[in-house]
Amino acid sequence: MIIYRKNMQPGKVSLNWLFTACLVLAFLFFWPSNVHAENDNWQQWSQHNEASTEEIDHSVWNRLLQTYVSTNTHGQNLFNYGAVSPADMRALKHYLEMLSTTHVQDLNKNEQLAFWINTYNAIIVQAILKSYPVDSILDVDGNIFNRGPWRDNYFSVGGTPINLFNIRHNIVFANWDDVRIIYALSCGAIGCPNIGSKAVRGKHVDGYLDAAAVAFINGPQAILKFKEHSIKISKLFYWSKYIFKREDVGFLEHIKSYAIGGISRKLKNTDHIDGYGFNWDLNEAGNE
Repeated sequence: MIIYRKNMQPGKVSLNWLFTACLVLAFLFFWPSNVHAENDNWQQWSQHNEASTEEIDHSVWNRLLQTYVSTNTHGQNLFNYGAVSPADMRALKHYLEMLSTTHVQDLNKNEQLAFWINTYNAIIVQAILKSYPVDSILDVDGNIFNRGPWRDNYFSVGGTPINLFNIRHNIVFANWDDVRIIYALSCGAIGCPNIGSKAVRGKHVDGYLDAAAVAFINGPQAILKFKEHSIKISKLFYWSKYIFKREDVGFLEHIKSYAIGGISRKLKNTDHIDGYGFNWDLNEAGNE
């Protein structure tokens, strides 16, 4: 606390006030977002059992996706949040409670990856439904320094508290060297990769990732503008640049490798990236 005295020099008052303000801002910025980060043993999530044939039951999530996800004429999957019934909100809650009791380390790696993709996407949907109606995913949870639900929407798996940021960075991309996974994690915005129309299953996860990559690259979210020899692309690539570097692949090279049909032909003479953009509007019908 700052105590103001009549004989205190103005410069000192100013410096003291600035120092205290900085401490308060730092406290607000880092808490509660990182409150669990220092205590979590992220290495535990690298454990797996390749001999395991156990499959997690994602049938509830699969039914919800098939009921509320529709595809528009641009190939974007949109979730009908406003139509979700109270019974299905409870079903989603029970599904996530079931996931939270899963012994993830006992699963094989494909089943684990399917588990984390479904968990991430289901948490996003639940967070949106709790705040709905909202215009943007940035209006869900968070605070003035940290908009969106990624750091403040906590979940627990096997008694360990985690958030969406942890799932994406501390677990998934820490243990899987596969850039395609960025297309399977839907952040709830129009600019994000599509939310799947069905749940991911471990034995089909490789095909799912390929399909997700093709859908994003050839949909309206990846390439925002074509120019004579360049393209403007989604900022998702920029945010994921460390993953691309780890696989030693450039954005343009990667985009061309998954482009098909007309998109592939339009990219033929493209030789560089010229800017980034992103649409944060909620991924529901009417916002595309």
